[in-house]
Amino acid sequence: YWEVLGVPYPLLVPPFLSPGGGSPAYNDSIQAARNAPCAPGRYNEQPDEPVPNVPKRACRFGRSLLGPCAGLGPGDDYGYGTGRPCVLLKVNRVINFFPGRNKS
Repeated sequence: YWEVLGVPYPLLVPPFLSPGGGSPAYNDSIQAARNAPCAPGRYNEQPDEPVPNVPKRACRFGRSLLGPCAGLGPGDDYGYGTGRPCVLLKVNRVINFFPGRNKS
């Protein structure tokens, strides 16, 4: 396993994926309640409201969509046991970035 400061990487991933940085039991239904159901393959553009400070909703993303990289089962090692490690990239609020729209 790859290590960070002596800690195996598979042990570092669960806190990274959980809300608030802790390790609560993950529940897709909480994501469904808190976030908007966005259409696959479409950008979630939310225009500014005339009233200031109206919160915008994130698209729903259930960890179960990650399949074997979700780490939801007991003893999951994020692919390290099979030699096919998962790479997880978290992207927060990339304003006005629409991948694939401008090919130049």
